Amino acid sequence: MSRQAVIFIVNPNAGRKRSLTDFEYEVMSFIDLTKFDPHFEYTEYRGHASEIVSKYINKKFKFYIAVGGDGTVNEVATQLINTDFSLFIIPRGSGNGLARHLGYMLTLEESLIKLNKSVSKKIDTATVNGLSFFCTSGLGFDAYCAQLFDKNAGKRGLINYIKIALKGWFSYRSLKIEFNKQAYNSLYSITFGNANQFGNNAYICPKAIIDDGFLDVSIISPPKTHQVPGLLLKLFKGNLDESRLCEYYRGKTFEIKTSSPVQLHLDGEPHLLNTNTLIFSILENSLHVLI
Repeated sequence: MSRQAVIFIVNPNAGRKRSLTDFEYEVMSFIDLTKFDPHFEYTEYRGHASEIVSKYINKKFKFYIAVGGDGTVNEVATQLINTDFSLFIIPRGSGNGLARHLGYMLTLEESLIKLNKSVSKKIDTATVNGLSFFCTSGLGFDAYCAQLFDKNAGKRGLINYIKIALKGWFSYRSLKIEFNKQAYNSLYSITFGNANQFGNNAYICPKAIIDDGFLDVSIISPPKTHQVPGLLLKLFKGNLDESRLCEYYRGKTFEIKTSSPVQLHLDGEPHLLNTNTLIFSILENSLHVLI
């Protein structure tokens, strides 16, 4: 049986720092070399992962392994939508939302052992105005924190995100939007989930199922300071939808209108779209993953 080529697209700045030589040595030690033929590529700038995948897709390579955080995963997976090529994730980011939802392991050795036994299945993906996301996208406080986090050059990780969220709590101003023709004059956040969490097991859309053909939506009203601990407890326990501060919806398409362009995030990466209308949609069974 011939070996299948697998392309490792590695963000060298993500996660615990190890030399690239050590990384490749570990891969070669634990991957099934009778089944797979590893190739290694390293990203150098934002958007580079997409360029790398595009190059190999033109050569008909079938398997792509994103080694990094949700941003790297987004770049790789975007190129694989509605193709016959498959994604695998070795999580090395701050949140690893999609990887956690899909049950990928958080260590390199465990990930490669899982890869050796993996099979392909289809999952849903999602878009906002044609831009892809695979885990979550939203407006409001989480998008504001994503923007602050992105500006925090060189300082990643969960602890730094917590610090930024605490800082953002005092400077954030609530959002005014129209959601599916219903007006919200003071909204804390609105999150669309293809997967059930931001990352770090923070279940913002706890009922989301990644292959059911639906987007889940979690709308949070502005909490008072004394309500924040209870809201966070429900976020991490996976029952946020039971909070009196939360409205929860499921559907295939949603529309948001704003008075001016607003900041949003795609899988934790900040974006500002030059439009007052946002259309969020689900794409059913549009991505092959190895799982």
